[in-house]
Amino acid sequence: MPPPPPPPAPVAKPTPSATEDKKPPAGGSIIDTITAAISSFGITNPFAKVAILANIEKESGFKPRSEDLAAYAKTSNKRIREVFTDRVSKYTDEELDAIKKDPVKFGEVVYGKETKLGAGMGNTQDGDGYKYRGRGFIQITGKNNYAFFGKLIGEDLVGNPDKANEPWIAAKIAAAFIANGLKNKLNFSSQFEANRAVTQTIGGRSLNLNKGIGAEILAKVENYSGKYINEASTAVASAKKDAAQQQTPPYRDWE
Repeated sequence: MPPPPPPPAPVAKPTPSATEDKKPPAGGSIIDTITAAISSFGITNPFAKVAILANIEKESGFKPRSEDLAAYAKTSNKRIREVFTDRVSKYTDEELDAIKKDPVKFGEVVYGKETKLGAGMGNTQDGDGYKYRGRGFIQITGKNNYAFFGKLIGEDLVGNPDKANEPWIAAKIAAAFIANGLKNKLNFSSQFEANRAVTQTIGGRSLNLNKGIGAEILAKVENYSGKYINEASTAVASAKKDAAQQQTPPYRDWE
């Protein structure tokens, strides 16, 4: 789902040296790459890490990619109307049949300057809807987001939006997006809480996670998080044990 424009106050940008130090060595797994990027933005809560991995698996299957607007040519108009709601409501089925066959036109219809969402995301020029369609691990969308997060990670994503599909850059975008969206609200005490918060941040405030497509998305995240939840539980237990042994107050980063 396309995220809303980011709020004006950015999170603190990590120093280039810190970011580079945490970059995984060549040949590391894609999960190592994402985990290193998460750490570079100061996200240490294990439930948050699991929720981010689960959302990335749901969004892109750990393969940074451009949103395939051409695929909508084979999607039913009913489903398109469920996903894009008022942005396509004015079109008849016959008109939608023609529009969805052209990915550039379809991008303009759902993300372009004539839509409230598109204009709000900074898509003010012809072609911006398609040019700044979803990319990366979490499908960052809209020129404002490309500009904001490109500046935050030190990359020109407006001038070269396809850079958002490079794994290390895609990983940093995902980490920056979550850190910026949740700011200091990353100290989760359960996996469900983290899954819901991270999914809401990626999907946008208007996404209803209690029904419809929002509920479908959250259910997928819940399912995927089961693959990584043992890691989070082990980290919590280990931190509690260390704190008890040291006879110091428990480490409360995620409690």
